[in-house]
Amino acid sequence: MEGSGIGQVILYYRQKYQFSQAQVCDGICSVMTMSRIENGGRECDFLVAETLLSRLGKTTEGFEFALSEEEYEQARQRHAVERHLEAFLRGDAVPSEEELRDAESELTRLGGEASGDSGLHRQLALYYHAMLQERRGASGEEVCDSLRRALRVTCPEDWDAAAQERLFGAVEVKIIYQLFVCGFYAVEQMESLLQYMEKYYAEDEKERSLVPLLYQIACRCEDAKRYREQVSYAGQAIAVINSGRSYRYLAELHFLRVRGLERLGEGSGLSDICSQIYYLYLICEDAEGMRQVEDYAQKVLGCEIRR
Repeated sequence: MEGSGIGQVILYYRQKYQFSQAQVCDGICSVMTMSRIENGGRECDFLVAETLLSRLGKTTEGFEFALSEEEYEQARQRHAVERHLEAFLRGDAVPSEEELRDAESELTRLGGEASGDSGLHRQLALYYHAMLQERRGASGEEVCDSLRRALRVTCPEDWDAAAQERLFGAVEVKIIYQLFVCGFYAVEQMESLLQYMEKYYAEDEKERSLVPLLYQIACRCEDAKRYREQVSYAGQAIAVINSGRSYRYLAELHFLRVRGLERLGEGSGLSDICSQIYYLYLICEDAEGMRQVEDYAQKVLGCEIRR
């Protein structure tokens, strides 16, 4: 990929946010390579450019014009594999065993396409391999081990202990999120990642990535009976959704917040909120969510959902 256009964008945002070259390129490429990319003196793999920009909270949208025909085709194929796997992981599609084998074959090829001193293709392949392991019924320990190997390609496992502000690429965020869900990281270890996402992510990216993480953290706090933090994290996620365009997780987050407030003895108006949550679940056609909030209102709050 031609370095001039995208290198200037990386340079602009790096200087705007006052990051060193070492902070941005840590685990991706050398500082010397980073300098040459910024100055237009080094061509760079499109995945490298994507990752450098994503650490600055930006995307490569609109820079496809700088790709050669071969690079564009490689990027198109990689994005097609990613979209297919993401749809499968979300449950939007149920591929056959043959389709799974084809995807794994693509990932094997992807993992061997690391460019220069970057292992980003291998990291991406390891991440999706871990997610496919999970869907195939592998143990949590096996999935966690694969995720840890993926993270170590570009990021130390104890990233939260770094003396300076740590920057995260989009794939690193996905890996850390899954490791948190697996129980590898504690709530306290997520704080620096949350601060990074809040500070540098655009609103649409916060909806996609920050809200699910805040939801998982609030759930973990509920399990640990840390109700004040449960209410706080759920409230932060609700605020992100309210300033965006999606209502994904909205019912679940309000329900989490209600349960936390009830546990804290701050139950004023919770019956009305439960009615609102019920109708949010109704809009989403989530019959199980409707049943749960109705049972909660009756058994815990002693009230009926208003219809």
